[in-house]
Amino acid sequence: MLGRGLPHLSGDRGPLPVPDRVLGQVRVAAQQRQRGPLLRRLVRVRAEGVVSGQHAGTAPVSAVLVREGVVDRVLASILSQLLHQAATTGRIRIFDDSLTAARDYIPVENVTTTILQLATASTPVPAAVYNLGSSFATTFADVAQWCARLHRQATGRPLLAELVPNPLPAAYQYFTCADTTALDNALPEPQTITPASLEARATALFEGFRDHATG
Repeated sequence: MLGRGLPHLSGDRGPLPVPDRVLGQVRVAAQQRQRGPLLRRLVRVRAEGVVSGQHAGTAPVSAVLVREGVVDRVLASILSQLLHQAATTGRIRIFDDSLTAARDYIPVENVTTTILQLATASTPVPAAVYNLGSSFATTFADVAQWCARLHRQATGRPLLAELVPNPLPAAYQYFTCADTTALDNALPEPQTITPASLEARATALFEGFRDHATG
């Protein structure tokens, strides 16, 4: 599991609502194209804002549990965990051997848009297993720097970072990057993600976590 071993914070106010527009778009597509079971499985990607790639070439994204319109953060990506910690406590915890680790993240809007393209394409997309991601890896150190900048901008105070031992280094996932060539070739208008757009989406996610914690 991504981010395995990072503790969840006490005082968490619970799961975040899944945006109605995300679930609504998928339901409409499912009804129109009668591909409900497929789309219901696919919408189990991270609906809180950003998803993280798993093993490149196998599972393209990490799943979350969607229950009654809310998102369970038990399976949150490391990016979401660190942003949530920074936004709600001003402190992050990260494994001391993972600063150079890197993973592939993708905004949920790009996921849902791609799912809708696959479901509503005028010419059926060939049946296959497709990787879906940003096609570039972002280091944990970069994510930590984003957290520090966002926390300082929001509070005027420095972010506290605690490096903790990794209890399972042999089993930890230090790198993921999705090869989306097959998907890009299959879609007439594949989604494009840049490092700048990913950072902007992470900023919005931080602000959402902070608003949820203080609102």
